[in-house]
Amino acid sequence: MANLTGEQAASLDEAGNMLKNGQLEAAERTLSGLAQTPGFVPTRLFLAKLCELLDRQGRDEEFLSSVNEFKQRFPRAHNPYMLAYLFFLRREDIPSAAQEIGSCPEQFISHIPTRAAVLYAEARLRIHQSHLSIDRNFRRPTPSDDAPLEPVDDLAICMMVRDEADVMMANLLHHYHLGCRKFAVMDNLSRDGTASVVSRFARLHTDCTVLLVQDPIEGYYQAKKTQGLCRLARDCFGCAGDELRLIFPLDADEFVDLPPGVGFRWLVDRMIEKESEVVVFHLCNAASSSLVHYDERQDVYGAIDVVEACSGQIVTKNAFNPRFVSGLTMGNHVLAHGDLSRDKIFVACEVGARIIHFKYRSPRHVASKILNGGQAVNATTLGQHYALHWRTAYADMQQRGFIVAEEMFESYCLATARYSGRLSLPACKI
Repeated sequence: MANLTGEQAASLDEAGNMLKNGQLEAAERTLSGLAQTPGFVPTRLFLAKLCELLDRQGRDEEFLSSVNEFKQRFPRAHNPYMLAYLFFLRREDIPSAAQEIGSCPEQFISHIPTRAAVLYAEARLRIHQSHLSIDRNFRRPTPSDDAPLEPVDDLAICMMVRDEADVMMANLLHHYHLGCRKFAVMDNLSRDGTASVVSRFARLHTDCTVLLVQDPIEGYYQAKKTQGLCRLARDCFGCAGDELRLIFPLDADEFVDLPPGVGFRWLVDRMIEKESEVVVFHLCNAASSSLVHYDERQDVYGAIDVVEACSGQIVTKNAFNPRFVSGLTMGNHVLAHGDLSRDKIFVACEVGARIIHFKYRSPRHVASKILNGGQAVNATTLGQHYALHWRTAYADMQQRGFIVAEEMFESYCLATARYSGRLSLPACKI
């Protein structure tokens, strides 16, 4: 640790462990003793631990004073801004939290995941401030003047799918009507004919280019597989002379939802206007409030009658310029890329765009997800903490049977309905 002797560094480590274990008084004594050491100069880590202590002790004025000192001593440090952001967030002071995270000097953060954490914290705040302006249900894409929505040549949708035959055609048609004409689909060991649905769509829509990849590898490796699929789409579509400006990595249960009367051309134009290269969407859960069991014979727009305004925790999804594909992480919730910066991000909620997430469609569908998720995770050498939700649900269903899927479906539908209105909206975890 810079500027600290070995003994001082050991004391600071000890104080950090005390804070972790909730020993606040002991941590205070250790930090106070360290500060009184002859010749001691506060380091970034010392000030970070001191601010954390003051915050947890509820000493608000001293905390804010220490944060200001931290900013003055280390003007390029992100720590004081993040500490203040979390401080104001816990007190539901959203404007102050937004001011802190918006002032954070992210350009000086060399650790890429930390920089991404700062940028996506700000994006979630912006979503929180704007999501309630989207006051509409999920509707079929329709042009505003009876003319077809303009096809888009510089955009592609990439999907890794497994046993999604019930919703696959609806998803492809929805994005086709928004103007997408390039699709790359990786089918991972589907048993329900998902690949056949994709092939049928391609035969019926000869104005589209559809790449269908058969993936025979069992395992919970979505991030790497999706990165590979995006690169394949970039290179293959590029061979035809169409350089992609935007790639959407989507799941089969995710539908891009734009304001009425506009399509992907409108979205790409908004992105160009803002000179951005990454579009961050709010992933909005959707469901049937009457617990209707959806299947491929139904109209997806009729089946969904509730779309959340804001969930208990804001979840993000990204579309991006292909050069950012290496930053794609598991679930596509965060892009951790060295060239990502505040000025390159466009928050879709601010122009009325979002992604509809038809997460659980029937107990049968939930049971299939549990089975596939559990088998995929068990086929890896990942730690037991990884994908814990699938491990837990899989073990539970092995023990109690199909009732687990029925309970999860009902719970999801009722929870989504609770978050769909403007009144009595629970506080968001940003």
